[in-house]
Amino acid sequence: MAALTPNEKYTLLSDAVVPRPIAWVSTVSTTGVVNVAPFSWFNMVTDDPPLVAISINRGRDGQAKDTARNLLEQGECVIHLPSRSDVAQVAASGRNFAPHESEAELLGLALAPAQSVTPPRLADAVLALEGRLWRHIPIEAPGQPGQVIADHCLIEIVHAFAADSILQDGRIHPDPFNPLMRLGGMDYASIGERFDAPRR
Repeated sequence: MAALTPNEKYTLLSDAVVPRPIAWVSTVSTTGVVNVAPFSWFNMVTDDPPLVAISINRGRDGQAKDTARNLLEQGECVIHLPSRSDVAQVAASGRNFAPHESEAELLGLALAPAQSVTPPRLADAVLALEGRLWRHIPIEAPGQPGQVIADHCLIEIVHAFAADSILQDGRIHPDPFNPLMRLGGMDYASIGERFDAPRR
């Protein structure tokens, strides 16, 4: 790995660690701008406390991205798990927007009040996890103390919303949910073959 460039390392890891769930995150800035952005360096950590992790790479200028900055300043977010039908809006919200621009407004994403946090949830999302920043871990560049290259955020989930359309027998069912997933490059995926493998 030491012989690889940063881009080569990124390509290797993002091609190898697949499929990845997508955190479609809404936050609010100190000036009230609603930010919505997708991140696939994301997964669950523990169930009690209910923690998930999102790693947000910094820009080439070393500045934190809007989502990370809002999380650090405001401490709250809503994490949406998008469905296959959301792919166009998820991809569009991943473009670079100025801090004063609201992706929700510019992309016409309808909003609804969250129950336990200030940032709104996406009204049409079928699954949303309201969360508060539990811990922030700045990731530094190798051999460059103080040079932060990513913000690793542990989020405690304080409320969950699931639309009736994806629930069966009190559980989230993968077929109607049809979660959108990330592969390497610019590729996305959805669930294909699904099967049980009982433990023996």
